[in-house]
Amino acid sequence: MPHEDGTVTAASYDNEAAKQFCDDAEAYGLEIEHYHGRFNWEGPAVRVDGFGSFKSAVPMQHDNMGLGYIVYPVEPAPLAETVE
Repeated sequence: MPHEDGTVTAASYDNEAAKQFCDDAEAYGLEIEHYHGRFNWEGPAVRVDGFGSFKSAVPMQHDNMGLGYIVYPVEPAPLAETVE
């Protein structure tokens, strides 16, 4: 679940791949959002100008949004019920 201020961080997820993705995104200084994508996928995501401009330790996929890309882990990760 998002924090009270609406932000999403590694603590927002129970899934280890999602937590690693969030940690990697934070290291790049990227804002993390909870994304609902195609094929009922949901989990953490970041928006970037180019697909190769963000690297993570977890396998990723992307959607081209016309003016950039939204990048997210291959493994879906619903929000945790509680946030630490």
